[in-house]
Amino acid sequence: MPNLDIAIVGGAFTGLSAAAALAAQGLKVAVFDSLPGPNPQYRGELIHPRGVRGLSKWGLLEPLRKAGSLDLTGFAVTPEEDGSEAVLLDYPTWGGPGLGIEQHAIVSTMRAEVGTRPNVELHLGKRVEGLLRENGRVVGLYLEGGEEVRASLTIGADGRQSHMRQWLGVPHKIKLLSYSVILTVTEDALPYGRRGHVFLGAPGTILAYPYGENLVRLCIDVSVDAPKGPSAWRSLLLNDYVPKMHEPLRTAVEKVLNDESLPIVAAGTHSIRTEACVVPGALLAGDAAGCAHPLTAGGMLNAVNDVLIFSECLAKEGPSDEALKNFQRARYRFIRSREMFTDALYEVFSSKAEGARGLRKGIVRYWLESERARSASMRILAGDETSPTAFLSEYTRVMGLSTLSILRSENDKLTERALRLSALLQTSLGRLERAAEITIGQIYADQKTRLSALPPLKGE
Repeated sequence: MPNLDIAIVGGAFTGLSAAAALAAQGLKVAVFDSLPGPNPQYRGELIHPRGVRGLSKWGLLEPLRKAGSLDLTGFAVTPEEDGSEAVLLDYPTWGGPGLGIEQHAIVSTMRAEVGTRPNVELHLGKRVEGLLRENGRVVGLYLEGGEEVRASLTIGADGRQSHMRQWLGVPHKIKLLSYSVILTVTEDALPYGRRGHVFLGAPGTILAYPYGENLVRLCIDVSVDAPKGPSAWRSLLLNDYVPKMHEPLRTAVEKVLNDESLPIVAAGTHSIRTEACVVPGALLAGDAAGCAHPLTAGGMLNAVNDVLIFSECLAKEGPSDEALKNFQRARYRFIRSREMFTDALYEVFSSKAEGARGLRKGIVRYWLESERARSASMRILAGDETSPTAFLSEYTRVMGLSTLSILRSENDKLTERALRLSALLQTSLGRLERAAEITIGQIYADQKTRLSALPPLKGE
């Protein structure tokens, strides 16, 4: 195989997006994936507007529309109080819609489209066994059977369970957060139209969204301590989760859960954090470089953003280590803000602690009272506002409203209000302190960006 400009390990959403973007710059690209078809495991299906705009830039949006994608207008968040109407959060009109589409359709459509483009080779069913290294630099990879593939740069786009991350020796922390039980409803059952729906008040958050005509996916957050297995999950969901959903979704989900011929599957939800994503000659992108809880549906947005940033760096610096350093610097500015937002929202929406409950009420009240608040939150969710100070500002506003709500409560005794206020401040100040640490740490990292050293091979 002739030498490549870019070798990509992983032939799903992230790797195919990278192939389309980099081949458009005239670079010779090859994509390798051990699976000849889509991964049977559940993967993301909801793309925020910034991600949709990236797909449009690379000529991938129209093929996905023809494959059955749906435009999404925003989100609907239903408070935990029974019978409460949802708060409707719209994507800004200037940013365009989001997108919902079944994962297998994403991968098969993108493979068919990207595989026909000049400068791109797809090698499906070809397992990458390791990396080629010379003088402390990645210079390509080798395949099952020993075939060598040389490339100026190698991209790891092989997902959360990335082999590339291990081979590159990138330090990382993995935390199991919960399990996500995946259900499918085959009817138009969402109460608030073509939006992502978040229902609160159950033991875990419920995310539902349309991903095709008369198709609804539910990702239901279940504690790691809850009983496991299809029978236990059916009982748990019917008793503790379904009552928090609004009609007609409630009835549709009951039908699914009561039909024992329909499979119930679950996937672990993880937080994976990295402090670096590049080494000499190689980088990680998408979930391989880190991921957060899927509540905010940020996985594919983050992947598109990685590709957008890296393609800009390559356009300026060519396939060089300088491009890698610039990519890492710019990537973490974006990702750290996303991590702060996702962590905070997951804590507020999921925790049963008194402080989180107070903040949950505060954020719902904040959204209900102000169009500016709804718009600001959606800009952060959609990835169009990435400043850490914007997150800190919004969080502080919610904290202030939550505090006022407790102080003005006439139904609670003074001692009860004091306890609730103490819990609220403990949760809020802890989150703000962690956000400030991340922000300061990122400023320092910007000033001193470097390439991580490759770990030695066994026997070296």
